[in-house]
Amino acid sequence: MSHWGPPSAGVHANEPGPRSGDAFEEACARRDFGLLQDALAGMPKKEAVDHLCNLFPQRTHRWFVRNFPRLMALTPDDFGWELGYADPTGKTATDHVMADRIAS
Repeated sequence: MSHWGPPSAGVHANEPGPRSGDAFEEACARRDFGLLQDALAGMPKKEAVDHLCNLFPQRTHRWFVRNFPRLMALTPDDFGWELGYADPTGKTATDHVMADRIAS
């Protein structure tokens, strides 16, 4: 499960800059991937990657640094799909059920 929440300690929502107006916090509260992408686009890459690491701990910092440009180019739905916590056991079970239905 993703860890949506307010920005990490030491970052204040009332600071001037890319997150003024609480766009980042609003995106997290609403789980709105499009709004999250917009908020991240206005941040320096290092700050954006740090926030993504806090929100999606199942991915490594290096993965976010390497894939950041590609993530920002995705549609909001694809962005959410890419970063959503994968449940390989659930996916495998679903695949088996679907295969059984097709075979029947």
